[in-house]
Amino acid sequence: MKRHKNKKRKWKVLLFFQIFFLLLLLIGGYLLYLVDQIPRSSISSDLAQVASPGRFRNIAIFGLDGDGSGTGGDRSDSIMVMSINRRNGQVQLFSVLRDTVMQQRGGNYSKANAAFARGGAEDAIWMLNRNLDLDIESYLMVNYNSLAYMVDILGGIEVDLSLEEINEMNRHVFNTAEVMGAPDVPFLDPAHTGVQTINGIQAVTYSRIRKGVGDDFARAERQREVLSKIMRKSVTAGPIKWNQMVRQVAPTIQTNLSTLDMGLVGVSILRMNQGETLQYPIDVATGNVSGLRGSFVIPVNVANNVRQLHEFLFGTIDYQPSSTVQQISSDITSMTGR
Repeated sequence: MKRHKNKKRKWKVLLFFQIFFLLLLLIGGYLLYLVDQIPRSSISSDLAQVASPGRFRNIAIFGLDGDGSGTGGDRSDSIMVMSINRRNGQVQLFSVLRDTVMQQRGGNYSKANAAFARGGAEDAIWMLNRNLDLDIESYLMVNYNSLAYMVDILGGIEVDLSLEEINEMNRHVFNTAEVMGAPDVPFLDPAHTGVQTINGIQAVTYSRIRKGVGDDFARAERQREVLSKIMRKSVTAGPIKWNQMVRQVAPTIQTNLSTLDMGLVGVSILRMNQGETLQYPIDVATGNVSGLRGSFVIPVNVANNVRQLHEFLFGTIDYQPSSTVQQISSDITSMTGR
């Protein structure tokens, strides 16, 4: 009798796991179906790639300051690269300051955010590979709505706000809401500084402010902070919120990643061991560039900056930049004295 009960119990446990596994397959299949609806684009194979050591997947992330359609000369207000170590799941994230002087396709020099305006994701990826010795071939393009939807679905994110940041956010939140077509404008109370939870529109505004609150340097740091917190919170969000995120966010992004690749990236994020974030250029100055108009962010010795970037991303000690990067370094030193 006891033996019969044990068999019955084992059968129930086995049935439970079979049903659970089947549900996971159904949920995963449904999410992949939704991911398959994301607008795709194709880019050429001429991307000036330099092979990375080890098993890394480097993906460019572009946040646009226009309508987010990827057309009409939008500049990439935010430029980031997510590097996934396929061996241990570690995710490294770095951003490129948008005003950084970089060589563009065609050999001329301009600000980093000009590449997307001239030739979309393809030219922007080419620029990153060319100037940083990377092997990027995939990208994600997002807009204000993408970020706001994710933050709201996750129940907001916590940030530590100074009085200056609150005042600057309140100055610009109306414009953010207007661009997004949001009916409500969520102002912050200047009397409540410190750590607090902000919603999607506020998170977008937090990622955009710059004057008087650290300018572009601090803004890029805030953008990395927001993306990192979204990624961390997504890990424990659960199937219902993942479903909401895919359904709402999918129409607002564009990529050349296949559905399978998107699924693999999603799995990497779910099991991720997120490392530190970095800002490029690492050794930096600001000033004028001979022959160009406006003020630029200038890498002080491009070759040395690229060497430090590769150590951060891949753990490569004493990396020797390519002859192309060495030439770019020489050109920028000649044009800026840096």
